[in-house]
Amino acid sequence: MQNIELSEVARLAVHYVNTTSRHIFLTGKAGSGKTTLLKYIIQNTFKTTAVAAPTGIAAINAGGVSLHSLLQLPIGSFVPENQEYTSASARRRFYTPKTVLEEQRIGKEKRKLLRKLELLIIDEVSMLRADLLDCADLILRNIRRDSRPFGGLQVLFIGDLNQLPPIVRPEEWDVLRNYYQTVFFFGARALANTPPIYIELDKIYRQSDQRFVQLLNRLRDNQLYDEDIALLNEHYDDTFAKDAKEGYINITTHNHQADTINQRELGRILSSMQKFTAEVEGEFPENLYPCAAKLELKKGAQVMFIKNDSGDAPRYYNGKIGKIVVLEKDTIGVEVEEANTPENDQNSDQKRKKKRVIYVEPFAWENKRYHVNKETGETEEEIIGSFIQYPLKLAWAITVHKSQGLTFDQAILDLSKTFAPGQMYVALSRLTGLEGMILASPIPRRQIAQDPVLKNFQRQKASADTLSENLEKERQRFLQQFAMKAFDFSAWEKMLHDHLASFDKDENRSAKQAYQGWTEAILEEFRPMKEVGDKFMRQVVKIARQPQTDETNQHLQERIGKAAAYFLPQIKDLSNKFELHKKEVNQKKKVKKYVKELIEIQQGLIEINKQIVKTELLFSSVANNEMLSKESLENATAYKEQIDNFAEAQNVPKNSTHEITFELYQSGKSIEEIAIDRGLTPTTIEGHLAKFVASGKLAVTDFMPEKDVEIIIAKAKELGHNQLNPLKVALNHTYEFPQLKMAIAHQKFLESK
Repeated sequence: MQNIELSEVARLAVHYVNTTSRHIFLTGKAGSGKTTLLKYIIQNTFKTTAVAAPTGIAAINAGGVSLHSLLQLPIGSFVPENQEYTSASARRRFYTPKTVLEEQRIGKEKRKLLRKLELLIIDEVSMLRADLLDCADLILRNIRRDSRPFGGLQVLFIGDLNQLPPIVRPEEWDVLRNYYQTVFFFGARALANTPPIYIELDKIYRQSDQRFVQLLNRLRDNQLYDEDIALLNEHYDDTFAKDAKEGYINITTHNHQADTINQRELGRILSSMQKFTAEVEGEFPENLYPCAAKLELKKGAQVMFIKNDSGDAPRYYNGKIGKIVVLEKDTIGVEVEEANTPENDQNSDQKRKKKRVIYVEPFAWENKRYHVNKETGETEEEIIGSFIQYPLKLAWAITVHKSQGLTFDQAILDLSKTFAPGQMYVALSRLTGLEGMILASPIPRRQIAQDPVLKNFQRQKASADTLSENLEKERQRFLQQFAMKAFDFSAWEKMLHDHLASFDKDENRSAKQAYQGWTEAILEEFRPMKEVGDKFMRQVVKIARQPQTDETNQHLQERIGKAAAYFLPQIKDLSNKFELHKKEVNQKKKVKKYVKELIEIQQGLIEINKQIVKTELLFSSVANNEMLSKESLENATAYKEQIDNFAEAQNVPKNSTHEITFELYQSGKSIEEIAIDRGLTPTTIEGHLAKFVASGKLAVTDFMPEKDVEIIIAKAKELGHNQLNPLKVALNHTYEFPQLKMAIAHQKFLESK
C-alpha cells in the first residue's frame, strides 16, 4: 500500500474498510485529515469502489460522481412506505417505493456496474438526508437482487455532522417526521438494524494551539464555558472590522453579505478588469462548475486559492489568501505571505511579513462516470469532461457554508446572525489559530441547541481499543462471506438455466434451436462441480464456527488453496468448450444473438475464476499479516490472466467496439467524425485508439510530435505515476488530456517490448 503516515485510528479505519463488510461512519473534527484518508483508501483498497456525494459540486471535489447520477435518485423527497397522494404537486414532491421502482430507467450496463461494486464511499455525508439514503437502499436492493441493506454493498460514510446539517423544507419535514426521528443520514431505516461502525479521527492537523483546539472541541459539542466566550470576545474589534483589511477574509452567515463586500472592494480598485473564461471540454454541466466560469479580476484584488497545489513542493493550499500583483492576458501572479518555520521562530514577526509571488496555472477539474470495461470486465472511471480555470476567487468575504474545507490564517468573523447548529463551529474552525481572528461582533451567550438525536448517535463512538477488539471478529466474518461468494456457483447455474429456457422455438424458426442439446450437456457437466462447490461452502461454515486460532485460520487458508487448485482448471476447461463452440457456431448464419448469449455466459465463468483468484490472494495476504491492495491485486499474474481471458472470450474482434473505432480510423476518418458516427464522446474514441498505440498497431506520432511524447513520458517517470490530472498540472497545462493519454499508451508499448 502507498506509504503515508497514518494515525492509529486512521489505520483501524483502513482495516475496517479493506478486511470487513461493516458499514462505517468516518468522521473527525475540522482539520483532522478526512479528505487525505479518503484519497488514501480510494488509491489502495482492492475492492471495486465508487465514490459519490450528495451534490454534484461536492462529488467533483471528492473525485467522484453525485449520488443522484450514480443511482438515478428522484428529485424530491422519499417516503419509505407506499401510499397514494391525491394532489399532483404532492406526487411530484414525494416518492414512494412503488413510484421509484415504476419510474426507474436504469440500463443494462449501469445495472452490471452496480452489481459489481463492493464498496460505496459517500463523502460529505452531513448533507445527505435519511429519506434519500433509504431511496438509495431501495434501488440497490432491487438492482443487486439482494435483500440485505444496500443490496449487500459495504458503505463508507465520511463527514462531520457537527458542521452544517442537511437541508429540508418545513413542508417536507411535516410529512417526513411521520417516518423519521431525524433528517441526518443515520436516521435512515436501512441502518436501523445495521448501524455503521463509528470511527472518529482524533489528530488535528489544522491547528497547533492546544488551547484553541480544546475550545473548538467544546464548541463542537455545544459546551462552551463562560471563560471560552470571554477568550473569544477578547478578539472583538468592530473598528478593525469596518473595512476590508489586506490578508483578512470576512466570514459571513449569508450570501448577500459576502457578495456585497466582494463587489464593493473590487469596485474600489481603479485598475482595469481582466476576464478569464474557463475552458470546458466534453460533458461538464453548468450546475457542476466548481468556480466562476468567467473570472473577473483586477490587479490589487484580494483572492484565495480554492485547490491544494498538486506539485511536489506545494506553494499554496485550499483557502490560502494573497493579492494579485501581476495580471496579464495569460499570467496571474499572486503575492502571499511566507509561512512561519520553526527555525525562524525568534524572528517570527519579521518572517510573517516576508512575501513571495506565486504564478498560478489553470487547474483541471474532472467530471467522471463509472462504467464496466467491456473488454476486461473491470469497473473503471472514465473522464467525460473537464473544467479548466484558474483556481482563484475573490476573497474579501465568503459565507460559512462555502468555507467548509478551507483553511485561513487570518479572518474577520461576523457570527451575530448564526441560524443553524454548527455554523459557528465551521467558521471558527477554519482558522489556524486565535492570533489571526478578529470578531466583527461579540460571540453571543446564547447557543443554538444541538439535535438530541445527533448527540445520542455520537455516543456510539467507539474507542480505539474497542475498535481493535471487534476488528478480528468482523474480519473473520468477512473472510467467511468472501469465500462463500467465491465458491457459490448458483448465479451462473441460474444463468445457464435461463439460457436453456430460451430454446423455445422449432429449428425452422430459429437457427439457435439446433444447439439445445449442447447446452444441456454443458449443464450436466457442470452439476457435479456445483455439488462440490456447495459441499465446500458447508466446510467453510464449519471451520468458521470453530474458535478462531492461528491453526484454524491456516486450515481455512489451505482449504481455499486446494479448492482453487480443484476448480480453476475445471472452469477453464468449461470456458474452452464455449470457445470452441463459438468458433463452430460463427460459421453459421442467423446466430449473432446466440453468439452474444454464449459470450455473456462464458464471461460469467471467467468472473467466477476472478473471484476465486481474488479470494486466494486475500487469504494469503491476511495469513501474512498484510492487507491486499489494489496494486498487488492488479499485479498478480493469476488475476491478470483472468482479465485477459475475459477480453479473449468475446472472440468477435470484427464486432469489438475498439476494433470498429480502429477500422474507421484506418479508413481515414478523424476522431470527431468517428465520435459522431458511433454516438460516443471524442474522449471515448481517444481511449479506444490509445489501446492500439499501447499495442503498437498505431504509431504515437500519428497523434503528436515525438519530442512532446518524450517530454510527457519523462515527466511521468519523474512523478512516479501516470495519473493524468497531476501530470497535466506538472507540465503547466502545456498538453491536453488526449495527448497525455497517447504518450502514456506509447510508454506502455515501450515497456512491453
